[in-house]
Amino acid sequence: MLTPTTFARRLLPRPTPRLAAPAHAAEWLLIAGLLLAGLIAHDLNMFNFPSFTYNGDEGIYTGQALAVLRGQLTPYTYFYDHAPAGWIL
Repeated sequence: MLTPTTFARRLLPRPTPRLAAPAHAAEWLLIAGLLLAGLIAHDLNMFNFPSFTYNGDEGIYTGQALAVLRGQLTPYTYFYDHAPAGWIL
């Protein structure tokens, strides 16, 4: 026989079991520590980019572009393979 209670049980979805905690306390501490280390490293050099100590092309070209924008001479002025007007224009 179909009673209202059995009818409601068939109609309503069953509650899903709760999932276990996704991580343990040690994992949360590791995540928080790595996040803090990343934030500190980013904060230390946030306004000092570029430091003009790069030896690669990226730092030199970025330094030249920033020097032009600031109306200054770049610290690495002795280029033999690039014309000075090439990066000013």
